[in-house]
Amino acid sequence: MKILRYTAVLLFLVLPSLALAQSVPAFPMAFWGNVTINGSPAPVGTVVNAYYGTTLAGTVTVQDAGVYGYTDPTQQKLVIGEGTGPVSFTIVSSQFNGGVETGGTNQPTYAQFTSGSTVENDLAFTVTVPSSGGGSAPVTTTSSGGGGGGGVSYSYSFSINGGATTTTSTSVTLNITPAGSANQMWVSNTSSFSSGSWVPFQSTYPWTLASQSGTQTVYLRYGSASSTVASAQASIQFTGTTGNTSASTSGIPISTASNNTGQVLGASAYNFTRLLKRGSSGQDILQLQQILIAAGFLKIDAPTMYFGAQTEAALKAYQTAHGLDAVGYTGPKTRVLLNQGTVPTASETASSTAMTDAQKQTLIATLEAQLQTLLAEITALGATTTQTQ
Repeated sequence: MKILRYTAVLLFLVLPSLALAQSVPAFPMAFWGNVTINGSPAPVGTVVNAYYGTTLAGTVTVQDAGVYGYTDPTQQKLVIGEGTGPVSFTIVSSQFNGGVETGGTNQPTYAQFTSGSTVENDLAFTVTVPSSGGGSAPVTTTSSGGGGGGGVSYSYSFSINGGATTTTSTSVTLNITPAGSANQMWVSNTSSFSSGSWVPFQSTYPWTLASQSGTQTVYLRYGSASSTVASAQASIQFTGTTGNTSASTSGIPISTASNNTGQVLGASAYNFTRLLKRGSSGQDILQLQQILIAAGFLKIDAPTMYFGAQTEAALKAYQTAHGLDAVGYTGPKTRVLLNQGTVPTASETASSTAMTDAQKQTLIATLEAQLQTLLAEITALGATTTQTQ
């Protein structure tokens, strides 16, 4: 009889727990990481979708070029609900595949849903880049617009160094007038726009040509809401020498010699006064990016004047190289360092502080002289003490 009572009590306690366990739904799964299109960071505004077959499981929009989700638990991720089968990913970008959703020729996938897991999963898409409309000459042009132009005519102009035909420096100034309501632009040394990203529109923009002799062409996309509305290109004949030359952007000479020790001459001429972090923009971002590019930490063609994920990562590496906390923003200590104009290159390690043989000999001679002086003082002190006694 007691056994029956105990059994009844046990069932009374266990059965509700089993029912509750069966009713608990699966927790969402989240992905984060980088996203590239044709080997370059996906532009801001790119939509990344996740599917179970043809069923949409989750979606996210790129906020920083090349990043669709972040490791920080408080920041954006691509969250999906429970489903069966592999997860496949697609993108939607006005700059690729005519703005039509695509998984590319190598559509990324993930094995299966795992309840509650957060996964770092970099996505790489390969898609066909459509030809874009827009002006092609560095003179005032009327265009039907590329990308989202939709037949609207724009009058605009794009030239290099005020329309000059030749330059002896790879550092030039782009002169740009807007195309209609465009408030963004994307500049590249290649027609495929294989690097860079959208930046706020600027009528004058410092740029660095490809380091090679001959005719250099710069390509420009006008944008609105990260969509191309028109495009143009301008050319100039580079008559300078390649190799160990000194380029200058906005009056700041940058050594490109092969024996570069990381010193950016004149960098201290710009005074950093405010905290710069992801999302910041302006002239001081341009100056910061010039320093990081020259030092080899920031791998972009030219400054964008926008502090995105790439600039943050480069700044962290720069801070680590100087023994500072890699916080990824310009706090007081980092600003003091930047204002000194000292920039170690990315290839420098602790051995970068090693002295030359001549410097070593000079230091040894100095130390020996100081030691001899100290010994003489000790000897004299000992003689004085003996006489006193």
